[in-house]
Amino acid sequence: MPDRRSRRGRTVYQKGRAGGWWGNQRAKLIFEKGMNAQYPGTAGRSAGAYYEYQTRVPVHGYAPRAVRIEVYGDFEPRDATVFADGPTQSPHRYSNGALCMWYPQDPLGRRWIPRQGLVALLDLTGLHLFREAYWRELGEWPGDEAPHLQRGRE
Repeated sequence: MPDRRSRRGRTVYQKGRAGGWWGNQRAKLIFEKGMNAQYPGTAGRSAGAYYEYQTRVPVHGYAPRAVRIEVYGDFEPRDATVFADGPTQSPHRYSNGALCMWYPQDPLGRRWIPRQGLVALLDLTGLHLFREAYWRELGEWPGDEAPHLQRGRE
């Protein structure tokens, strides 16, 4: 919520900060652009050190999955961690259950970057969940893979 101050009988709205980038209404609107149209029912809330989104993501050919995303950053979104319900068996999950959707050292064109926004991250999440389901069903990963230190962990 913006900071409200009265000046000569008028209310003046100022940029407020609620602990992170999500306190800046402009940054939040830009990051969430298109979210309600493409992912209706998405809910967001401040969770202390990050802003958390929860929604359902369609997975082509498989059941939709409940997804939880933690978005970190001080003045703008900087990083995100994505979790999904359902089976966790996958060569592309971290030990905490988070999805390993891109290799951090990949060039920008091969990974999600925060300025692409929430919708792009949710689209990428749906693709990753499809690849996981396909891998569990047929034993091969459809798409590029980065090297991993151990099976199931980067």
